[in-house]
Amino acid sequence: GALTNWTPVAHEGKIYALGSTAILYCLDVENGTLIWQTPVPKMHAKVMEYRDKGLEGLGGRGSCMGLNLVAGVVLAPGSERGAPLQAIEAATGKPLWEYKSGPAHRVTPLRWTHENKEYVVVVGDDRIACLDPQTGKPLWEQMGISGDTQPGFYKDLVVVDTMSETKRKELVTAMKSEQKLTQSYGCTTCFRLTPPGVQQIWQLDQTYGRSLHKGYVVGDGIVFLRSGTPEKGFTALDIETGKVVCEEPAHRNTTECHAFWMNGRYIAEPDSQHDTTDWMFYFAKGSEIRRLPPSDADSAGQGRPLAWHPPHPHTTTYGTPIS
Repeated sequence: GALTNWTPVAHEGKIYALGSTAILYCLDVENGTLIWQTPVPKMHAKVMEYRDKGLEGLGGRGSCMGLNLVAGVVLAPGSERGAPLQAIEAATGKPLWEYKSGPAHRVTPLRWTHENKEYVVVVGDDRIACLDPQTGKPLWEQMGISGDTQPGFYKDLVVVDTMSETKRKELVTAMKSEQKLTQSYGCTTCFRLTPPGVQQIWQLDQTYGRSLHKGYVVGDGIVFLRSGTPEKGFTALDIETGKVVCEEPAHRNTTECHAFWMNGRYIAEPDSQHDTTDWMFYFAKGSEIRRLPPSDADSAGQGRPLAWHPPHPHTTTYGTPIS
């Protein structure tokens, strides 16, 4: 895969996109006119180094999530694996600062708004941190956070995995016959964000696992957890309390899953790189979670949700739809 596989971000008539050589482009969204371009520090130099050496030493695919924009600052990766986080002034393309930790592979930096002020929230290197968007100065850092799962975000609440990679490896070693399933183990934990720090609100038992690779989806105050441990599967929870409102242990996911919530619908699709491209639909408003509709093979509603197959056989879930 590409070293700079990062989704662009659009804001106030401009689109910011990271090119294949880690040059950040600012374009007019109406006509594509180039407004400015700038090489992202460190990331661009690293890509050029790979090019000059004929990709010698390349350690696999690059990080693959999204750029973001917070308080007039574009957030971009500083290496093919994400860290350090780089900040570029949106108006001019001028590099501003870097933060040594994060974003982790598959994790997009977040914009958190509290009392009409914007902050950067980033996950990586076993921590979650809140940064001043103008200076990059950490306001606080909370250690013990798994960096490989995209956080779920709702108002002042954030849902993350707090199981260490050491603990996860111990589980995998102890259950070799279930290695694919034990990779889904995790400690799904909810924190309340405040400018001085974080407060833990609730934590699930590790058997519920984590949303492997692609992260937690939050919609209408509900957290959707696409897990695949031996004990648990698809789970929906009230983000304020951690109360389980829907549980389908037989509906497991052990590969990367792309999912999103929109207008009272939760839509999930297995990763077509490793599995099929069936899309699964749920009605999801408040605490009412139900499949739409029941599968044809099970009119009683006990089976998997009805799958929709993309019209082209080579459609992949790397092109997750955007509304």
